[in-house]
Amino acid sequence: MSQKGSVTMLALIIVTAVLLSLNSVNVPKGVAVSDANVTFSHTNLILFGGIYLITVAVFTYHLGRRGEYADVLYIMVVSLLVLWALNSQSEPAGLQEELSNLIGRLNLHLKPSPEGVFYLYVYASLLLATSTFYIAPRHSRELGFLIFGMTFSMPLFREFITSTELVGIAAFSITLALSSSFFSYSSPLRAGLEGILLAISTVIVFSVRPIAVLIPVALILTFPRKKRNLLYLALALAGFLVVQKNDLWLRPNFVAVPLEDAIIQLLLPTLLFIYLTIGKSRAIRTVLRNTRGPTPFLIFLTVAYAVGFVYDRTIFPYLLLLISSVSTRIIYQVRNLEKGTAGARAGIY
Repeated sequence: MSQKGSVTMLALIIVTAVLLSLNSVNVPKGVAVSDANVTFSHTNLILFGGIYLITVAVFTYHLGRRGEYADVLYIMVVSLLVLWALNSQSEPAGLQEELSNLIGRLNLHLKPSPEGVFYLYVYASLLLATSTFYIAPRHSRELGFLIFGMTFSMPLFREFITSTELVGIAAFSITLALSSSFFSYSSPLRAGLEGILLAISTVIVFSVRPIAVLIPVALILTFPRKKRNLLYLALALAGFLVVQKNDLWLRPNFVAVPLEDAIIQLLLPTLLFIYLTIGKSRAIRTVLRNTRGPTPFLIFLTVAYAVGFVYDRTIFPYLLLLISSVSTRIIYQVRNLEKGTAGARAGIY
């Protein structure tokens, strides 16, 4: 069966499974997700399901043009997320309360419903998983499956994304994905839009974890200086000031991070990174000497967050995502350099 045929077959299997789980027997007057005590109206559920499927279809189509079997692997990831959502035992801990507090600080007379919070949780999980494919090099998006696997396979990481921290982690992953396209050349309109979106995602991360103030610093130091960089920097700094002045912090629920567990679960991507650093040191030095952009940006943040982890172990999921991302990108770059690929020497990834 061809690659496109495989994608179609997998998509049909997933859609059929979801539809079968939502028949009139299972859903008499609404859907209750396990023990979450969340009931959904049919109208909202159909609307959200449509948005979800359209999002998946758009990214599947785009990934199908960016790497070998990237779309097939993406569909596999989405299927895992769907199964995870359908078997959820509870809604994200504290997310509804924290959103209510944030809305109150904005003086808005709104109250997020458990249904809306659950939709936010499911969609944020989708964006988090999707963005891992866009952190990977743009000509090998299938490597995003490695990033997804090295992060979501860790129990501590999964524990964090069932709390308010999910908002920060998803925004952080989107920030890394958007920064990967900052090195490529694009039209002024697209460049401006990318700068605005990157600034928004950075500010969201900052509202959850103030250490995100290092993201603009890393970008300015490791990317070529362009007008959109200045636009991003100005918008990000303005956003930081707004969050600080108006107390718009999203305070995630505390998740205990035993040092031994954190070290063990960081071991796989860390050993991969160490192997690449030692075993491929000459190639890596060549890459770094001739490259500005995503990889030096990720390395800078990885070192910064590793130092921060010594003082605050609750940034574990961010560090895990960074180590997994930088290791995956170095694998691609070293492979291309050893093959003599022109793109690797030019630093275009």
